[in-house]
Amino acid sequence: MRVTPWMEQQQFLYNITNIDNSMQNTQEQLSTGKTLNKASDNPLAVSEDMNLASEVQETSGYLSTISTGLTWMNNTSTALQGIISQLQEVQSDVVQALNSTNMSAGGQQGLADTVAQLIQGIYQTADQRQGNNYIFGGQASQTQPSTYLKKVHLIALRLYRVEQLPK
Repeated sequence: MRVTPWMEQQQFLYNITNIDNSMQNTQEQLSTGKTLNKASDNPLAVSEDMNLASEVQETSGYLSTISTGLTWMNNTSTALQGIISQLQEVQSDVVQALNSTNMSAGGQQGLADTVAQLIQGIYQTADQRQGNNYIFGGQASQTQPSTYLKKVHLIALRLYRVEQLPK
């Protein structure tokens, strides 16, 4: 086949157009910092990019949930350590009162006041919040746990007093 000057000219124009398009794409990629600017650039790569973006968003949701859970666990652990410490002090005071045979009424009242303060501290610790929810609220996370503890405390005192009545 014979190559004519017209064919050479057409091939030259075709090559220049391709180089120009390639240069425009490269300039667009450099200016935007993205290799995929339109879905028509590479449909498969755009689809993969969208899937990856979706997975990143899903993973960040998981990380947020894990972070909230860890914070909740740390707050609960700290609160429980405080309650345990206060209960140990109550136990120590009660044992001291039971082992004292000649404690004055003032000494007994002092121990009773100390125990009452420790119980109030337990109520305050039980009422700690994380966000809008009480840490020890359970399903009733908007209700102060100390309200239930105080009811149980009163019931226990009533039962103790009934047992102490002469028979």
